Amino acid sequence: MYFEWKDLTLNRSFAYACKNWGARTAIVYGEQHYSYARLQREVFALSQGLRQLGVQKGTRIAYLLTNGADWACFLYAVFNLGAIAVPLNLTWVGREIEQGLHLTDAEILVTVDELRGKCLTDIIQDQFPELRDSDGERVRIERLPHLRRIVTLSASGKRYKFAADFNQIKALGQNFNASEMLALGEQVEPDDLCSFMLTSGSTAFPKPAIHTHNSILFNVANIADCHEIQADDRILHFAPTYHVAGVEIFLLPHLRGAAIYLLDFFDPEWAMRTIEREKISVMWGFDVHYLMMKRHPRYALYDISSLERALIGNSPGTYDEIKSMGIAHHGNIYGSTENGGAHAHFPYRHRNDEKRKKNSNGMPLSYMETKIVDPQTGERVGVDEIGEICSRGPGLFKGYYNMPEETAAAMDQEGFYHSGDYGWLDEKGDIYYRGRIKDTVKTGG
Repeated sequence: MYFEWKDLTLNRSFAYACKNWGARTAIVYGEQHYSYARLQREVFALSQGLRQLGVQKGTRIAYLLTNGADWACFLYAVFNLGAIAVPLNLTWVGREIEQGLHLTDAEILVTVDELRGKCLTDIIQDQFPELRDSDGERVRIERLPHLRRIVTLSASGKRYKFAADFNQIKALGQNFNASEMLALGEQVEPDDLCSFMLTSGSTAFPKPAIHTHNSILFNVANIADCHEIQADDRILHFAPTYHVAGVEIFLLPHLRGAAIYLLDFFDPEWAMRTIEREKISVMWGFDVHYLMMKRHPRYALYDISSLERALIGNSPGTYDEIKSMGIAHHGNIYGSTENGGAHAHFPYRHRNDEKRKKNSNGMPLSYMETKIVDPQTGERVGVDEIGEICSRGPGLFKGYYNMPEETAAAMDQEGFYHSGDYGWLDEKGDIYYRGRIKDTVKTGG
């Protein structure tokens, strides 16, 4: 695992995968199958097109895109150019989109025009009336001085006056030079920024957590190692593209030459149908996703026996029902945007330890350090004593973008991130996460 992330970038990791597993399937989206070689060609074409749009190393590109082959190519193209991907929440309304763009100083916004009956282009134009007079060459919004271009992706082929067209940009890049594209990727360094991931915002508006190529790659390699991802695995992916899991679970199989099966969104019967048809072996999800499948009126009609490993965020209360689905590995997860969702996972090699599998969130992943502290004093507490969960390691975020005070408040002098979560460590070093500190009620003094 160490050699899969140390001193590497996402670009070099992807180039290695394409060189060694070119003919293997990398992505399946509906009826579209992309080998690693085909995916690399698509990524290079989009990289070249984005260069002509002015994207270069350090350009901040926000996106409102759903799971799919276009998003996959876009993400790898952004990384290849050394630009910074800024995922925005697809459920946001106009003012929230504006706030996300403002917080991250986004220079380009790439968006789908429609999403499950929701017209995002109308929402964006209503929020920014200035766009109705735009010629698509240069965006001028006084409240967003850094934003200069908008790009739209339309499944129906619609064009918008205020925006460049995603497919046209990709078409303009078809004359790419492969050696030049590989050389561009090599110019990106491990510590270069690759993403501003907006936190979930449980206590305030989301904060942009800064991640580098190496912090993301470290987390992906750790997850792959913990759950023993192999080249013959088939991973089902429906995590939102704006969630840390959306990015990292997508990248996960490509570290090992495996395939990712993309769904636009989670539908329990759609998921079961895909698991049965494609012989899916690994799936990420929260307990609610598994319960929606288990409780579906047609659950018994589907054969999901190929599903061997569940990467899952859940509580002991839902364990028994999900266990009854026959999934061998119940890989419980603990993490956050700040530590890449990869602080602790329950490892595949411990899958026969029923008690710990049900109650714990697994072991801190390799090179991740953990301490539990008294939230009032900051002092470490003992084994099985409840306190605030803190983490330190290569996969940790590098601070909040343009938020020095919030960054300082989240980090201590030892370099540990204070999560605001409460839980404990047992005598074997497993983490038990049980909620947010601010949600607890102190009784008895």
